[in-house]
Amino acid sequence: MTEAVARVGVDELVDGLRSEGLRITGARRAICAVLAESRGEHLTAAAIHQRAVARSGVPINASTIYRTIEVLQVLSLVRYA
Repeated sequence: MTEAVARVGVDELVDGLRSEGLRITGARRAICAVLAESRGEHLTAAAIHQRAVARSGVPINASTIYRTIEVLQVLSLVRYA
């Protein structure tokens, strides 16, 4: 099972996505907020998805979760555990 752990706050995560040319949608902002608020808790993609949807109130495609985590991982802002 792949789990993600954020190392920084929501603003740094959003700035990282923006630096890679990604548009900051409500879904991506919700994903970043969930990761930043996890405070070291290891979250599966499914848990991130569930919390982000609950937070944003809009449907979020699972591929958006995986793409966002992948970019953040490449930037060393999120690590897989």
